Amino acid sequence: MGTFFQNGPIYGIVTDNADPDGLGRVKVKLSVLGEDIETNWIPVMTLYASSECGAFFLPEIDDQVVVAFLNDNPEQGVVLGSVWSENALPPETGENTGSDLNQDDENNLKFIKSRSGHQIILDDKDGEEKIQILAADGATRFEFLAKDELINIETDKDLRISAGGKLSIEAEEGEFTFDKGLKIEADKIAEESKSKNIESIASQSMQVEGSSVKIN
Repeated sequence: MGTFFQNGPIYGIVTDNADPDGLGRVKVKLSVLGEDIETNWIPVMTLYASSECGAFFLPEIDDQVVVAFLNDNPEQGVVLGSVWSENALPPETGENTGSDLNQDDENNLKFIKSRSGHQIILDDKDGEEKIQILAADGATRFEFLAKDELINIETDKDLRISAGGKLSIEAEEGEFTFDKGLKIEADKIAEESKSKNIESIASQSMQVEGSSVKIN
């Protein structure tokens, strides 16, 4: 990068984010005194950077960023952060449209939205507080819904729960509803009611098979 004097931060456009040394740096195009200049690889400031851990948010190519130069040295640039503009508008969640873009003037939403549309949302709307983790299509979601006093896990695809050890489910009541069927496989199945009867009801036939069946 050529030598120039720059007093204070300056806007720039990210031109490359594939740091060959794997240090999370970017190159930025700057306009200085009417001349376009591309920086060398410069670091990106983040809220947490430590040895093989931290918060990793790398600007996209063509994002507008703010660059500062330590001691006004053109070889010591650092990206202070990204900024939205008319060419790169702030995102919306689509989950609480009154709060999106702070339209209700209450600053309810704090969220991260990825390029493909995945979201982590913290919604502080009074009386409707919630935490949401949403896939890009919005159909797969994990939600803490304070208003409904509900933890909601929902998907229109398959859902798998896997544990290498013991899986325990405890609740005051339980209900399972399956539209097509239920299959249970285990080396041993024990069904027990400590205080009340156990009822097994079928609208049609019921079949019980075993090498030995004992009914008391």
